[in-house]
Amino acid sequence: MIADGQHDRPPWTGHGVVHGWLELIRPPNLFTVPGDVLAGASLARIGADEVYLIVPVLFISLFLYISGLLLNDYRDRETDRMERPGRPIPSGRVQPQAALAASMVLMGLALFLACLADGMRIFPHRMTDWILLTDWMPPVFPHRIFGITLGLVALIVLYHGPGRMVPGLGFIIMGLCRGCNVLLGAGLGKGPLSGLVLAGAAAEALYIAAVSAIAAHETTAQPSARECFLLLASLSGLALIMLITGASVLKIGCVLFIWIWVFLIVRPQKRQRGQGDRQVPVMVGKLIRSLILIQAGLIVLAMDHGVGSGAGSYGFFFLIVLLFLFPLSGWAGQRFYGS
Repeated sequence: MIADGQHDRPPWTGHGVVHGWLELIRPPNLFTVPGDVLAGASLARIGADEVYLIVPVLFISLFLYISGLLLNDYRDRETDRMERPGRPIPSGRVQPQAALAASMVLMGLALFLACLADGMRIFPHRMTDWILLTDWMPPVFPHRIFGITLGLVALIVLYHGPGRMVPGLGFIIMGLCRGCNVLLGAGLGKGPLSGLVLAGAAAEALYIAAVSAIAAHETTAQPSARECFLLLASLSGLALIMLITGASVLKIGCVLFIWIWVFLIVRPQKRQRGQGDRQVPVMVGKLIRSLILIQAGLIVLAMDHGVGSGAGSYGFFFLIVLLFLFPLSGWAGQRFYGS
């Protein structure tokens, strides 16, 4: 897996150790994580009384994402030793047990923050009672942030176990992780399982599953026609949301722009001399970073629907955040692994 501007790095210096950890967590991809939460919150019509909880939920999402990346490189350390000896763990810049321990600690922190976020949402004015477990269980079991976080932990563990043994299952699990990440943000809103939320989560899940299938063939010059079709078909979820919320010139333009952007990334290209082995990893990096545009599109599609309920008010702020993250992700993609 090679980033857009990957170069050889000195493996045994202090700088090499720090850079090794950065390679493990893939900074270009980290910029794509907050948008899942923001898109889910917008689709679920988040209100003023829940918007402050976005910060802990963003940390939950980032902790789980990084945990999965660390566990992935730990699990692949022997394969990388043979095929990619320059990776941080095979090169000795990061010790495998340190990567595993960091992954477990981040999972634990994510679950703790999920408990805290649910408590703050259920008993915003009685945090002391919640922490002391007095009057802890409300009439309706509402601990959805913790439940979704626990589900994400289970998916991460499943991916690095049975998910590696069944052909195609790993792609599905990767997609489900992204879809659940959207649900994580939606758990803060007033309609956490609305049709809009489910359509947005499904669109991201199918998109990432298709990208994962393309990434599995990094030595080929181009993805197959079927993989490209599945990738572009996943964007039909955006059109579905547009139909639910009502079409407009802005929404139609937004959906078309995203579709054309992704199509231009995966369109057949001539194989350049000396670049054949790098074309697919570079393409995958671009497709992952394009997820920020899809998240922005989901927010735009939700804004009209959420007028007066919070999504319209906060949607502009969420868009500004994503438009700031998108170029940062491209900049990081020139320096670190992105696939």
